Amino acid sequence: METTISLRTAVRGLGMAVGVYLIANVLMTLLIVRPQLTAISPDAVTVTPPTFADNPVSLFTDPTNWVSLGGNWSFAGGGLVQAQTDGYDFVFLNGVQYSRQVEITTRFQHVTGVGAGIVFNVPNRESTVGGQLVRYVDASTLVWGYFDPSQGFVAQGSLGIPNPETNPHTLTVKVGNGVYFIELDGLPVANAVPLLSAGGYLGLTTSLAQVSFTDFTVRSS
Repeated sequence: METTISLRTAVRGLGMAVGVYLIANVLMTLLIVRPQLTAISPDAVTVTPPTFADNPVSLFTDPTNWVSLGGNWSFAGGGLVQAQTDGYDFVFLNGVQYSRQVEITTRFQHVTGVGAGIVFNVPNRESTVGGQLVRYVDASTLVWGYFDPSQGFVAQGSLGIPNPETNPHTLTVKVGNGVYFIELDGLPVANAVPLLSAGGYLGLTTSLAQVSFTDFTVRSS
């Protein structure tokens, strides 16, 4: 009788130990898997771009309200031309600083070379450090990202696109709620890309190209 009771007790104890082991492993598995299921990058989420008023404001109306960070920029015929073709990341910054939701749109044509784009959320007008950039990097690629403390460019993404040639194109950047959206010729390019700086100055940029910018407008919420 004592042997039987001891055996039952041992079996019961073994069963409880196995049960505790299995429950502990299940809980540990849930703790490990849970972050992988909930951690989703901004580009993987469909986020609606911010909406803006229907009154775009042209930034070409006051030629004195601009600062050049390299290049040969000149206003002509209601537009803006950058003529120097032997350098990278020439930037022309407007004097208005933005810290809210904003839609930035430029219309342009490459005259020679390829490299037109937009800079925005630049913290100060002495350098591009901390600013964001979206531009053609070559005849088949659009790139976007930001400038680090040494003014080096850090890409956040890129997209293969058709050769712009010398045809007119429209580039739009919508900024709001800590992210930005990119459209080229009315088509979406990038969705909810994280911002480096909350606000700042905006302007135009070229690399290895002569570019004619025929329009540059801003709409704010």
